[in-house]
Amino acid sequence: MDFIKIIQKECPRISLNFTSVIMNCNFEDIPGLLQLCEEMGIKISFQPVIFDNTDWANKSKNDGFYIPESRFYLFDKVIDEIIASKR
Repeated sequence: MDFIKIIQKECPRISLNFTSVIMNCNFEDIPGLLQLCEEMGIKISFQPVIFDNTDWANKSKNDGFYIPESRFYLFDKVIDEIIASKR
């Protein structure tokens, strides 16, 4: 965080961008990350976790990275917050 503040102060023409990979272990933290980026004036984008989208036969939905269907209702709320923040 200190480094980001130094860059913003010393190099105001540099545009900082943050990309977060959305996974089961972090998607509930995204609203806080959105707020932090907004407060610091940092653009943020999101990428879903994809290991190898060419080999779907060997993709395990139980590996801990993918959001299980039982948590989709929580994920829907996070997606709504992302959409609202981008408006």
